[in-house]
Amino acid sequence: MKALDFSGPEGDFMLELEPGTLLDRAMSVGFSRHRAVAAGRKSLEDNVDLSFDWFLGPWSHFSRFPEIASEVASTDQSLYLILEVVAVLHIMAIVLVEPAIFRPILVSGPHGTWISQETFFPNLEEDLVFPSAADPFLASLAYTCFQMLQLRWLVLFLSVFSAIDSVPDNNNKWTKIHVAVGVYREKVNVKSTKSYVVLEGDGAQTTSIEWGDYNGDSSGHDTNTSATFTSYASNFVAKRITFKNTYNGFAKLTPAVAAWIFGDKSAFYYCSFIGFQDTFADTLGRHYFKGCYIEGVTDFIFGYGQSIYERCKISTVKSLEKPGYVTAQGRNNASDNSGFVFKWCTISGPQATYLGRAWKHYSRVIFYQTFMSAIIVPEGWYIWFSKGYEGVVTFAESGCTGPGSDLSGRVTWEKQLSDDELKKFIDISYIDGEGWLEAQPPLD
Repeated sequence: MKALDFSGPEGDFMLELEPGTLLDRAMSVGFSRHRAVAAGRKSLEDNVDLSFDWFLGPWSHFSRFPEIASEVASTDQSLYLILEVVAVLHIMAIVLVEPAIFRPILVSGPHGTWISQETFFPNLEEDLVFPSAADPFLASLAYTCFQMLQLRWLVLFLSVFSAIDSVPDNNNKWTKIHVAVGVYREKVNVKSTKSYVVLEGDGAQTTSIEWGDYNGDSSGHDTNTSATFTSYASNFVAKRITFKNTYNGFAKLTPAVAAWIFGDKSAFYYCSFIGFQDTFADTLGRHYFKGCYIEGVTDFIFGYGQSIYERCKISTVKSLEKPGYVTAQGRNNASDNSGFVFKWCTISGPQATYLGRAWKHYSRVIFYQTFMSAIIVPEGWYIWFSKGYEGVVTFAESGCTGPGSDLSGRVTWEKQLSDDELKKFIDISYIDGEGWLEAQPPLD
């Protein structure tokens, strides 16, 4: 029988390799498409002690664990993936393999146990969904390793979509999906049955979901189907991640949506939305955005949503078509509660823009104590399809600053809201009269 003894910062353990088992196969297969963890592939002989400096690829902050020793009996095979999977997993919660094939996506279990790459095994709870393998053999291999470490269950994902889709239908317990640093080139669809999901990146500057469909492309996409990320689920949270449509609209604008949100009670913290036209579809439901970055040229925040944007940065981008329009809100009638409210935000960028245009006759957009750079067109607003309905369109500004906030050139039909009217919209109760934001997991 083959046996491997490992020692490291968390103590010692022994791995026995039964003939014909997955782990035995791992020692017998070259894994030529993966990098060996040892600095050079060392052939092992009976009862030889070896020390390794671990190379962990892109995770430079985990890059070296000196003097992890091994004693191997009855094998002359090279030490490939198995040391990486077993020895390093003994130390920390991450599968460290070829990063081009394996993506570290972490998902916590139904008991709300949330972990990150830095979490050590002694801190783990009973349930864990864990990252990504490209084929069933490696998934089974990693699962076996985790069983040895007394974790109850393991699921491996190849994509962000598959991780989200693993959440049980009609879920009612918060489940966190942690997406590590990287660019994830895929379209992601959060189904209406996948509620109570927290999608967390390692930072909007370093973690992004990207795709490049656009209206009228060779695949026949329209505005609705062009979105890189679409969420139909209620009770959805995203944190520190970027949603990007990679279509380059500099020379020719056409709808190319980065994110499309249909679900009620959705919140976004420190996320980025990148595109040119129709960047972000704030379509339906009550939504909250804090510390987000949104860029584009034309109608780059649009939809029928009832939303508050707090301390967000809004930016134009260069395009041959100018000026642009920040918003295109679609309130349909006088009893419709929808509207976009921007509190303590900033608007800047390299080219001129209107604050918004009236997509529907009762369109409603309010900017409150927002800094506006000189890029704002003096008129501020454009009536667009709602000519003749100026009296029922609600476009308003209050307490804004910066050179673009000068009201002297604004359209005559811009609304002047009373203090009581303004309070109704800038208070969080405009979108949350029942406490659904407080019921979300704390922002860590």
